[in-house]
Amino acid sequence: MSSIPTPSHLSTLPPELLTSVLSHLFTKDLVHASSVNHAIHDCADYLLRQRIRHIPELDGHAMVIECSPPSNRFTAPYHPCKHTSTHPSTATLTANTPTPSLPLPAETSPSSVFSHFTPHPQTRTDVVLEAGEFFTQLCASSFLAKSVGVVASVRPVFSETFFRVRRSWLLEGVKCAEGRMVWLDERGNLGLRLKVEGEAAGEEEEAQFGVVVEEVVVRSGYLVEVVEGVL
Repeated sequence: MSSIPTPSHLSTLPPELLTSVLSHLFTKDLVHASSVNHAIHDCADYLLRQRIRHIPELDGHAMVIECSPPSNRFTAPYHPCKHTSTHPSTATLTANTPTPSLPLPAETSPSSVFSHFTPHPQTRTDVVLEAGEFFTQLCASSFLAKSVGVVASVRPVFSETFFRVRRSWLLEGVKCAEGRMVWLDERGNLGLRLKVEGEAAGEEEEAQFGVVVEEVVVRSGYLVEVVEGVL
């Protein structure tokens, strides 16, 4: 009976064969395998870059986003999102910033790459803070949807995620020309870039703000796993 190949045996294969073997792994397993040795790391890195390169296609799925106060989460509409860029930063791209090309530069780690999506039309949520109220909650959810005949395939990116926004954060946001990031998980895989509209108000005054989702920002490796349906 032949023994199961060990990582050291695998790394003796020619790069094209090793890449072919590793291509059958899900992205989550491919990331773990990349730490075995240099040969496997190089092939896994190549495959990860190829998968990230095809993120705009999303395997035929479309991303949608909903953000609202918790009381409206069952009635708030979902908005389709358009892929705008994939690059090694969470920074937003302005009209004067060229979109980085893919594949990514060799010095860029695939784990540090983020994909940016813009809702169309932009989703705006009205937030009212009563006098003496220092924070409120918002609820956001997003999924990838694909119609197959009359059957819709749905893969959640994040589902009914509640997050807190403080009065002080909202007031600072009013002063910013660009949106500010809010991360929805501890690992920094999922985030929203929020633009705040409104007027400054004291802590003991009622204040009303408009919170606009400018971007949905997702770590690209995580998004590939969502597309693969392994989460």
